[in-house]
Amino acid sequence: MSTKGWAAVAVAGLALVICLPVVVVVAAFSGAGPSASAAGLTSLGGSTALEFAEAFADDIGADNGPAVAFVVAWEASEGSSASHNNPLDSTLAEPGSVGLPGNPDGVQMYPSLSVGLAADVATITGGTAYAGVIAALAAGDVDAAGAALQVSPWCTTPDGGQCPGYGASIVSLVVEYSADAALWQSASSVLVGTTALVGGPGAGGAALPAASGDLAPMWAFLTAQLGKPYQWGGAGPASWDCSGLVMVAYAQVGIPLEHNAAAQWAETDAAQVPGTGTSGLEPGDLLFWATDPSDPSTIEHVAIYVGDGEVVDAPHTGTVVQVQAWWPSGYFGATRPLALVGQPASTV
Repeated sequence: MSTKGWAAVAVAGLALVICLPVVVVVAAFSGAGPSASAAGLTSLGGSTALEFAEAFADDIGADNGPAVAFVVAWEASEGSSASHNNPLDSTLAEPGSVGLPGNPDGVQMYPSLSVGLAADVATITGGTAYAGVIAALAAGDVDAAGAALQVSPWCTTPDGGQCPGYGASIVSLVVEYSADAALWQSASSVLVGTTALVGGPGAGGAALPAASGDLAPMWAFLTAQLGKPYQWGGAGPASWDCSGLVMVAYAQVGIPLEHNAAAQWAETDAAQVPGTGTSGLEPGDLLFWATDPSDPSTIEHVAIYVGDGEVVDAPHTGTVVQVQAWWPSGYFGATRPLALVGQPASTV
């Protein structure tokens, strides 16, 4: 693992998944559950933070409940990306990997979750630098694992010092998990290991619609934002969160929206798009995800539909503004802001 920039660590914590879609799984905190091997993960198009943690813990010889919870917290602290199959943000250049756009620390995007698992395991098991972390996790000692990770090469400040509180923040999350079942369920069910991004400056090799039609200024604006980093609460010009990007994008065509995903649904739900999945969607439609697909107050992510089953969005910490495939887990619905102002849909 290369050294990490100060900003990447200062914002560690569960608040960073505010724009990340989640699915609900039944998970027992006290036990590791059925272990998912690397071979088993090969056949999965995506997995949860819990399933990845079980596989990782098993592969380092730490198949116990406390170790699994520690790895889930570790994933959350890294802001693990659902799009690059690398929950612990390894920098190993494995076959098929490409650098995460906009990330100066060399974090890799891997072609599958199994490659990401192997890389993350190889990072911690290579050499003796993380021997204390492995031993503590194998013993189920969360406090010792945090202390060992704190003094390991995992994270340093620009001047070469240790990142203050990194290991302790992970331990703190594990303590919160044990006291708050809802928090544990939310963190452990975050979806990881979806399709990897390939090529292009944060765009996955995909292109935004042509700058034509009623939304031409918006598409031109969004094209200029590709590759810029996610930042919680960001509303440009250097960084964005999901709703900040949507707010400023639609401002380009004179449609005012608040800086909040749930509020944006409320502002546009009079123009809901019928159908399921991507059927009936047109470029420019807003897609929403929620922790409870029946409760609009739980909406936590918004993206702009591009076409061909893809969206442009600012996913969450550790990622950049990008074009990626839409996902069904936690999908709430779609709206068409242009319909509210009597304009026809954009053409591409």
